Amino acid sequence: MSSDRVSSTGLLAAVLLLVSACVATGVPAEPTGTPTPGWSRVIVMLRVNTTDPASLAALREKLLSGLPPGSHRVLRTYSAVPAVSLDVSPGALAALRSSPLVASVQADSLAHPTTDR
Repeated sequence: MSSDRVSSTGLLAAVLLLVSACVATGVPAEPTGTPTPGWSRVIVMLRVNTTDPASLAALREKLLSGLPPGSHRVLRTYSAVPAVSLDVSPGALAALRSSPLVASVQADSLAHPTTDR
């Protein structure tokens, strides 16, 4: 088996493992519609030391309840990963970036794999 084939097989296994860990909870797999003009689609990683689904849900709700009303729309939540995908206003984005509950905020955009080495 060539090294390219082994690398591809390993990458496929890693992607499948990640996808199986990212079980969505009652939210469509793909966000529908277009983002609100001036808003941003982001993935928010929560600052946690647990993978307990109940604890993750409670922390996520605490974070979202602290955002200004009408400033965000939940696109996807996860039961096994400390993350939430949101469509956010500029004010909500600033609040997320300064929240002690948030580990990181990243743009939610398509990434295209490359074969460059």
